[in-house]
Amino acid sequence: QFEDANLLYGIVRAILELYYHLRPFVHKDNFEKNPNHALLFHNDCHYITYHLILMVPQYKDLLPCGLKEVFTFIDLVPKFRYQADLTYSATVQKQINDQRASLVAITSLENIQRNDNLRKTEACLQRVSSSLDGLSHSIKSLVSANVYNTIIGTIVDRLIAFITEKIFAIDKIAKEDASCLDNLLSMIQRLDKKFIDSSEGHIKGLTDDHIVASCKNWRVLSAVKAILTNDLSNIVKKYEDHEFDNILDKKMILTLITALFEDNEHRRFAEQVFKI
Repeated sequence: QFEDANLLYGIVRAILELYYHLRPFVHKDNFEKNPNHALLFHNDCHYITYHLILMVPQYKDLLPCGLKEVFTFIDLVPKFRYQADLTYSATVQKQINDQRASLVAITSLENIQRNDNLRKTEACLQRVSSSLDGLSHSIKSLVSANVYNTIIGTIVDRLIAFITEKIFAIDKIAKEDASCLDNLLSMIQRLDKKFIDSSEGHIKGLTDDHIVASCKNWRVLSAVKAILTNDLSNIVKKYEDHEFDNILDKKMILTLITALFEDNEHRRFAEQVFKI
């Protein structure tokens, strides 16, 4: 009967609206504390969206006249997609904020071997690594490999930007400090094991090309390490061989070689190369 079908149609729409509005409100604190719960809701929203699109062609012809002409759930699709995106963004931002809190002790990397700076910095990076382990364990079975890598990649990307900005801010880098900074960047490089090989479906170290897709600053690590650990002639050769293209600009390279090398004829020659 039209009346019964129309009543049920209205009830279903009301339930969907209630779910859309109430669940993120009621579980707000839980979503903030548990990324796996937040991403489950993200998945639920996409699952509901999928069926909202399918239900119209699937059931429309079975409905009584008068209802089939107005039967639709398409208007709810943007709402559930928005809620999924909002939950995803909030979850990633929460992880980034937690990471920022873990790094608050790193105020400067200058004179890294003095004032216990090296130990503090290594401890901070270890905390970030442990936090990523916990996040990985929570979410890797809930989302696709691409979504997982994007979440991990976004967090690692912010970490790389934070550490490299501190390195570029150093006025003078002693040889011993350069070695310590290189080791810190190596610690970050070992986070490649946190990414998932989408073809294999399990945690596995990936090639740089795969990681860059979800972590745009990934190649900055190897480029900065190359400058920290090479002499001027090799740095110039790498530059001329285009190894730094689309990774470090001339200003960044100049900043590092000015901090690393004494002001002499060799450095002035290198500076001219990068100023061209």
